[in-house]
Parts: sequence; C-alpha cells; structure tokens
Amino acid sequence: MKQSFLEFEQPIAALEQKIEALRYAQDDSAVDIAEEIDRLSKKTQTLIKDTYAKLSPWQVAMVARHPQRPYTLDYIREIFTDFHEMHGDRSYADDPAIVGGLARFNGQPVMVIGHQKGRDTRERGYRNFGMPRPEGYRKALRLMRTAEKFGLPVLSFVDTPGAFPGIGAEERGQSEAIGRNLFAMAELKVPIITTVIGEGGSGGALAIAVADTVMMLQYAVYSVISPEGCAAILWKTAERAADAAEALGITAQRLKALGLVDRVINEPLGGAHRDPAAMSQLLKRALAEHPAPWLLALSAGLDSTVLLVAIRELWPGQDLKAIHVNHGLQEKAASFEASARALCERFSVDLRVCALKSPASFTDGLEAWARQARYEAIEQVAADLALHRVLLAHHADDQAETFFINLIRGTGIAGLRGMPTVIERGNVIYIRPMLKVDRNILLEQAKDWGLAWDEDPSNGDETFLRNRIRSNLMPLLESIRPGTKRRIVDLMGDLSESTPQTIANVAYLDLGPMQSHSAIEQRDALHRWVKRVALRAPSRARLNVLHELCFVSKLGRGHLRHGDFVFRRMGDRLLAEPRFFE
Repeated sequence: MKQSFLEFEQPIAALEQKIEALRYAQDDSAVDIAEEIDRLSKKTQTLIKDTYAKLSPWQVAMVARHPQRPYTLDYIREIFTDFHEMHGDRSYADDPAIVGGLARFNGQPVMVIGHQKGRDTRERGYRNFGMPRPEGYRKALRLMRTAEKFGLPVLSFVDTPGAFPGIGAEERGQSEAIGRNLFAMAELKVPIITTVIGEGGSGGALAIAVADTVMMLQYAVYSVISPEGCAAILWKTAERAADAAEALGITAQRLKALGLVDRVINEPLGGAHRDPAAMSQLLKRALAEHPAPWLLALSAGLDSTVLLVAIRELWPGQDLKAIHVNHGLQEKAASFEASARALCERFSVDLRVCALKSPASFTDGLEAWARQARYEAIEQVAADLALHRVLLAHHADDQAETFFINLIRGTGIAGLRGMPTVIERGNVIYIRPMLKVDRNILLEQAKDWGLAWDEDPSNGDETFLRNRIRSNLMPLLESIRPGTKRRIVDLMGDLSESTPQTIANVAYLDLGPMQSHSAIEQRDALHRWVKRVALRAPSRARLNVLHELCFVSKLGRGHLRHGDFVFRRMGDRLLAEPRFFE
C-alpha cells in the first residue's frame, strides 16, 4: 500500500518521493546513484526523528487517526493465535464496530475485545467508522461475562472517535449500555488490560477500558471529547481544534504524568503506520511483560507485612492483591483486620477480608479447623478473582519448628521434609518464597522500612506445641550451637531432594508415563504444564532445552529458568521452584 502523508509530514513526503524517483531512474541507468539514495535515506530518517520529537497534541491526534494505522483486527492477526470471533449481543443485533472473541496469547486462553474502523469506503460504512451502537457495548459485556465465567483475562483495544450519537442508538439505550459496562467492568472478577491503540474518544472508549492496567501507544490519544468538539463548544468553531487539543492534554505522555494511564508503549520511528509488524511485536512484548496478578495471604504479622512491602519495593509494577482472614477467635482480631486494611491502603494493594464464624465444637481441634477454614477462604477468593497463585509468608523459623512438630508426632521422613515451597490444592498453586529467610532478617528489614505490625498474643500460649518449641527448644538448640536452625532447614531441603518420588503436594510433572510417547506429545505436555504453573508459555527454544533435559539427557538432573520459576528435573519428575529470592 502506498504511504499516505499527513499535512505536517509534507517535507518528509518530498524527500521520499525524490528517493523513489532516484530508485526508478537507477533501474534504467548505468550510473550508480546508490550513494545519493543512501544519503537521502539517512536525511529522511533524521527528518522523521526531528519531526516526531516535537509533535503538538493536535499533530499527535492526526497520527492517531492515520488511515493506515493498525486496527484491532490487525493486531489480533499478528499477536494472537486461534482467534474465534463471537458475534451479537443476544438482544438485538451484532455491531461490527466492536470485534471480539476467544484467542490464545502465548498459549494462554484470553478474551480479546476492541473497536474496529474500516480501511476503505465500504468497510468504513460497515464498521460505522469505529463508532459502536448499544448492541456493540452489550456484545462486549457478554464477552466479558463469558471471560469471567471461565476465568479468562480480558485484553481490550481502544480506537474510536466515540459512541455513535444517532437517534436509533439513543432510542435503544446508548447511555444505559455504556453505563452498565462501566459498572460491570469495575466489578469484573478477572484481570482486564486495556491498550489505547489510536483514538480514545469519551465514554465510547471508556465503555471497554475500565481496566486493572491501561496502556497507550506513543501516538495514541485519549480524551473526554474530541478536539473539534471541544473547540466547537468553547469557541463556536472547529478551527481552534489545535488549541483544544493542547488544553485537553490528550497525549499519552501527559496522561501518564497525570497517573491516568499506567504505561506508554513506544512506536516505531514515524508511528505505527510506518511499520505495523514492528509495532505488533512491541505491543506483544508489552502485554507479555505485564505481570500475572498474585494473591498474598496477609495476617498483618511481621512475616506477611514484610513480604507485602518487599514485593512493592522489588517489583513495583506487580499486580498484587491480598486476603485477610478474620477467624474471630481472639480479642485482637479486629485490630489485625484494621492493621491489614491500613497497610494495604498505604501500599495501594486491593484487600479482601473474609470474616469466619467458628463452630460450637471442633472435631479435630481448634488449630486444624482454623487452618482448613483459612485455606478454604483463600481458595474461594482466588476463584472469585480468577487467580491461581497465592503467596504464603512462612519463613525459616516456621520451617524448623515444623521439623520438630512432625518429629514428635512421628510422621516419618515425609513429615521431616516440612513445608514444601510449592503446593498445589485444586486450581490454586501456593508458594512460600521465604522458607529459607530467618525471622531476624525480616525483623531487621521491617525496622529499616519503619513498618508496624501486630504480634499475635496466642504465640505466647504454650498449650500449643509449636509455641513450646519456639519459646523453649529452639533457643536452647541455638545456645548449644549457633546456626542449628539454618542447618535444620538445609537438612529438610536435602531430604526433599534425596527422595523426590515421595514428595507430596509439590508442583511437579511425572515424566515416567510420558517416556513411551512421541517427542511431539512430550513437548506438548511440557508446554501445557509449564504454561499452567508459570502463567507464561515457554518459547520454542526453551521448550527444546526442557525436552532434552527431561527425555534425552541421561543425567537425570538439571534445571531451566523460566518466568518466576526454576524448573528442575529430579529423576522421573520435573519440579517447579519459585525464583523470588534467588
């Protein structure tokens, strides 16, 4: 397709036309003018760079509307696989101005929704110039509800001048459809990532853009009204659109500075329309880098408080949510909940509180009931939020105490391995990233950060076996030989590694039954399992390395880092270990 040039790009157009003429002349000439073409090409690149470095907001709006700019369907073709478009709102009709459907992103099932403009006159009419009617927004809401039902992330792409203002659209409830989407998206229980890829016009854009993360392309615009509309209202003429664009602050950089968008994605030199393939890869990389959300079990004690703040300090962009379980079993329960709320408010963490009602009697004892009820509450919230990875803040002291508890109870070798770093329960993967971190280190870090936390008064109740071990046995052992606690934790790790075939509840893949399968089937099984654990599909190169490690190498040991995990082969099993404090 022949390149179209905007008004402010005419000097660039003149140079490129000259280069094209020279190339045409070179084909019919014996004179070598390649050096001149190269000189003009470099001059053109410099001019493009200088021009786009000082664009006014109005010029950015012109770039955002460029007729050759990639649209939603272009990105779907380049970024996603297995796209299956879904049509209709199940009430009135289908609206081609909004497209959407199921797809896979790096192997992960997702729901994709976006505005769609047209390339030529016929398609522009069919797509209504990317201006949705009520049925379009209701279709989008239907797709979001479907995503929520099946626990799929929603990826939306915004590119519209605004909602269609026609009489028919108003009669069918345009404002109600937009308002309902805003309300529903604010409460949707699955992650939503929105990218403004072109124009973000008013409520017509916002109706698919109430998201957990909002990104904008470098030359996209986002505003409550178009510059022309604003100028017509304020100055009674659309000719002052440039002034309106300046006043509205419609550019990605301005909105990022105001905190209204989370990230600006750079475009290729000269805008996305000059290199759609490169822009697609940049957008794909940005979407892939978006961290999967985590759920932290927050007691408001020292360990979980430090873990929450550590995540905020080490990974400020991490989407973190927290759950506090109020068992209601002691007088300080309300204080714990208040501390958890204050901490989450301070560090901008979405907190869910679950208040439990204890039974009149306990079949297996109070501790067993509290532990089981806590896990059930966590798993219910994880399901509601469509989250699959939960962080627990157990540390080295807890692990060493568990060793002696299980030794006293006679649980055998399996119990002496203690708490595994990774546990699978149903659809939830629990991760304990601090099992080798001493409580004294957490205490020092909390003091350095100036943190406050609640001490559980029941920790001093020596009717509980763990508390007797903590208060009496552990200090005695440390006084006899300092470092005993660390050596116990190391021993527990060695026990787990020495007999991997008996590890219970660890995230692992049994390689034995797969030995007789074909290499294609083996790779497919590895791909699906690694993606499920890490929430990120492995590249072809990593998958080949992992396949060789698991099914070709005779060593029976080895590891591969991928995402937040180390995948380690131990005999006939492939284990997943988190990399938090590597």
